[in-house]
Formats: sequence, structure tokens, C-alpha cells
Amino acid sequence: MECIACDLTAGRRRLPGGVLHRGESWVVEHCVGPLGVGTLIVKPTRHVTGIDALTDGEADELGPLLRTTARVVRALTDAEQIYTCLWSHAGGVPGHLHYVIQPVTRAQIDELGTYGPGLQMAMFTREEGPDPDGVVAFADRARERFAATSSAPLHPDSVPPLAAEDHVCPDCPMDFATTGPDDVRAIVTRVPGEARALLAAHPDDAWRTSGPDGSWSAAEYLCHVRDVYAVFTIRLHRARTEDDPPLEPMLNDLRARRFGYAQAALGPVVEQLDAHVAGFLAELGRVPDEGWDRPAHRYPGERRTALWLARQAAHEGRHHLSDIVVRLHDRR
Repeated sequence: MECIACDLTAGRRRLPGGVLHRGESWVVEHCVGPLGVGTLIVKPTRHVTGIDALTDGEADELGPLLRTTARVVRALTDAEQIYTCLWSHAGGVPGHLHYVIQPVTRAQIDELGTYGPGLQMAMFTREEGPDPDGVVAFADRARERFAATSSAPLHPDSVPPLAAEDHVCPDCPMDFATTGPDDVRAIVTRVPGEARALLAAHPDDAWRTSGPDGSWSAAEYLCHVRDVYAVFTIRLHRARTEDDPPLEPMLNDLRARRFGYAQAALGPVVEQLDAHVAGFLAELGRVPDEGWDRPAHRYPGERRTALWLARQAAHEGRHHLSDIVVRLHDRR
């Protein structure tokens, strides 16, 4: 999840230059503190306060990224040395990990009469923030350098980004932060019965009508909900049993087109939904209390926990049943 305790991530201090590089589990941004133009921050997108808490995937990405970041800084500055350091206390308590990658010049050492931690302390005491225009110019050049060295797959425009760990849906009563595993179980358990009741209450042709903007028909939404519980059963199982597994995107629109969901026989779809929900609930029951923080990832920057997977599965069922109701009533 994004670190809500960190000024840099939570946005309480605006970052000049924006994100320079986004990897699977780490981002690079320009430092807002008084350590000079070209000083970069490497931080995990998941809230982590110790190196020992990193997953194998996060640790594997960190070393090469620190080296790449130092090379970018070296190429764009006249640094005599590149400091790489981690001071992870905030207000006297362990804070979100931030690696500082700082270019240090001979001119800075001569001016302040010190080096190493003493140089950094002198710069913090002086409290001279970096020139915003200089930061933006540096960020633009650094971003180009990172792009030239990155081989990470980009997030395709055709795939919607994942909701945040603390997502609050504006259209249905779903607040991820207050939804626990028992809430998920209760929400998901009701989905097949509510779908069956809707199927019994509306004629078949009502399910085949697309939205006025060409959006899915109720039949397509119902098929999608069925798919959700098959896919999320597998995703949750992998998060529970594997170390930070990669998740295939669902490619919802492709499924609807290729498999003819608009014309699907809906009785069997509801029967399959019953089976998929039963499988999902069985998998949900196998996640131990200490397993809800286990990570899985999709595209760069899209690392989510097992608890998020459970919450998202509940949200998909609740939200799309509402979509089905709206589509059925729109036809009248």
C-alpha cells in the first residue's frame, strides 16, 4: 500500500518534478529536503519500516535500482562522490524506508568544511531548499535517463489501474479500510442469491440490452461477476502460497467479446457463480491471520496485499450487482 505516514507519499509536501521512475515495488523521486538539486529518494510503494521486512521480490529489485539511480545522478551532476544512505526514523520512531542518493561535490565540502554525515547535518542546519526550477529541469533529464535504462513492462492504457489498498467507492457502500475478512465473507456469501433473485425477476431480453453509451449489458456484468470469483480464488491462493506472485490481468472486455457473454445462457452462469463463490470462500478460510499482508503484484507500482484481494473480490460482487440492477431498470 502507499505509505500514509510519509509526507512524500501522502502529498502533504508537494514533490517538484514528480515520479522519476516507477518499478515493481519501488519509486524514485526528487528529495524535498535541503540536500541540493539532484538528490533523489528511492522508496518502496508498500509501507515498510525495515529492510528485514522486505519480500524477496522487493529486495531483488532494490540493489539494481540503487545502482541505476546512482548512475543517473553521476551522469547528470559533477559529483565527486555519490552518498547512498538510509536514516529511517521519523519523530523518534521507525519511519518509511527512504534511501537518499545524494551527489556531493568538492565545492560543497570546501564551503561547509566537512563531509559525510557532518555535511548532511550542516546542510539541514542551513535549511536551504533546492531551487524548484532546478529540480524540475533535473527531474526531466533524470526521467529520460531512467526510461532509457528501464525494461519494466508499462501499464497499458486499455487496462484500468487497480484500486488503492484504502479505496473508498463513491458509488457503493464499500470502504476497504473498514472491511475485514468476516465482512468480505458476509458480502460474498450473498452474491449468488441476489443474482438468482434478479434472474428470476426479469425477462431474458432485459438482460441483453447494452447501456446507452455502449457499456455492458446485464448479462455481460453477470458473466463478469462469475469470472471474478474464479480469478480471485486463484489470486488469493497464489498470494497465500507463493512469494509475491505476478497476477495476470483479467482482460474483462476481451473475455466478454471472445466468449459471447452478451448471448450467454444465464441459468448456467448463476450455477457456475455458486461454485466459484464456494471456492473463493473456501480459499478465504485458509488464509491465516498473519497472512493478510502477503503481497502479489500486477504491473509496475501495482503491488497489493492478500487482504486487498479479498476486499476487491467483495467489492466487485457488490458493485456489479448494483450495475446489473441499474441496467435492468434503465430498460423499463
